[in-house]
Amino acid sequence: MLQLMIEDDYCAVTESELFNHLQEKLSVTISSEDCVSAANFINSLYPDIQNIVQITTMHVPATMILILKEQPLFRSDYSNSSLLRVLNKLEKQEEEIIFATFMGLSRKNDELIYFDKLNGDVLSYIQGYFSSHIGDQSIANGTLANRITNNDPIDYVDEKRYILIDRLLLTEFLFEYKNQTNGIEPFFSYVDYFSVEILKDYAYLEDDNLTINDLTAGKHIQEKFHNLFWSKYQNKIDELRIPDKLIFENTCKSLALKWIKENVYNK
Repeated sequence: MLQLMIEDDYCAVTESELFNHLQEKLSVTISSEDCVSAANFINSLYPDIQNIVQITTMHVPATMILILKEQPLFRSDYSNSSLLRVLNKLEKQEEEIIFATFMGLSRKNDELIYFDKLNGDVLSYIQGYFSSHIGDQSIANGTLANRITNNDPIDYVDEKRYILIDRLLLTEFLFEYKNQTNGIEPFFSYVDYFSVEILKDYAYLEDDNLTINDLTAGKHIQEKFHNLFWSKYQNKIDELRIPDKLIFENTCKSLALKWIKENVYNK
């Protein structure tokens, strides 16, 4: 039996009920391997709130706990300020993980950005040390600088725990962006326009065999994608600004979640 405890109240669900819900939500099979205590995971995220969740004989992958905020068994009788505070923090944490994962997908070839399966974290590996992309980055950067300066023992990269985030192909990015436009113009047709224009930037290579399939969707190309769009539609900035932001964010979220589901939950 799983007990979700909020201060002095709790609701109980069976393990099979929660497993079935999560598996349906994620469209994957939950492996008994690579699992951690969901209770410890949540409580480690929010040390200022005690006894948020107590779980017995139940383990799920760390990042999967983010799906709990959509669990229908969180009923209205738990819609008090404590639960709302927990769910809001979970939602914020989920957004950070998703966008940090997309940042990993946008990394350069010489950058190392890992997904930590144990803690549901996204980490850069810099000069032998991990640095989290979740939370206050000024604190994370300061901690990293101190570790480098003090010549601390380097962090071991356990490949069973830390997954190097793949670099995103430009074709994958453009396909998903086009899908997220839902046929809305000029965003939908802009993808085809950009697919031709971006290759002109590589004309200096004089490589007749170079195609869009050879390019990755790094930060530089993403900037080019935005800049070229606004150069082409500069007379419609006010009209297109909001839908442009939503389409791009939805593209990032979809690609990041797809990578997480395929590389974290299924391995």
